[in-house]
Amino acid sequence: MLIDIVSELMASSKPRDAEAGRVIFDYYVKRVGSHELIMERLYLSRPTFYRRLNKGFAIVAEQLNELTVITARLGFKKVAELEECASFGAHSFEATK
Repeated sequence: MLIDIVSELMASSKPRDAEAGRVIFDYYVKRVGSHELIMERLYLSRPTFYRRLNKGFAIVAEQLNELTVITARLGFKKVAELEECASFGAHSFEATK
C-alpha cells in the first residue's frame, strides 16, 4: 500500500511532488544508496533534497490518514477489507457493509 501511495506521488503532475515521490522511492523502496547518492542522482542540493523528503513524508502521511478515515467511516475493520472490495471493482462500499 505504501509503495502504491509513493508511486502515485511520483506520477504527480506537480514537479515538486513528483520529485518528492522519487526521493522516497529511491531511498526507502529501491534502497539505491545514501541520501548523498540520491542527491547526486537527482541533481538536488542538500536543502532541496531535505525539503522534498519532508514534503513527501507529509503527503504520504496525509494519504494514509485519509485512507484510515475512509476505512473507519465505512466500517471496515482492516484496510485489507477495503482493498479487497476495491479489487473486485465495487463502486459502492455501502453495499458491502
